[in-house]
Amino acid sequence: MKILGDVKYYAKKADSGLAAHEGFCPECGSRVCAYAQSMPGLMLITAGTLDQPEKYRPQMDLYVGRANHWDNLCEYITKFDAMPTES
Repeated sequence: MKILGDVKYYAKKADSGLAAHEGFCPECGSRVCAYAQSMPGLMLITAGTLDQPEKYRPQMDLYVGRANHWDNLCEYITKFDAMPTES
């Protein structure tokens, strides 16, 4: 995966107490990606920003404990009530 173009990162304190970084397009402000200090090597990509989203399959649903009752979650994806901790 390669991100083309500039990304502006904003750091905030995650549930783990460590930093979480959210990447935004500096032109339009759309969220592009995110990564957490607690999960090295894991990058969360906003699906709508992909040029060929059909090439990728979701790997997991995060924060399902906060999902609205009307949210249709995919039944075959691993789910976590919050951000999983690294094993």
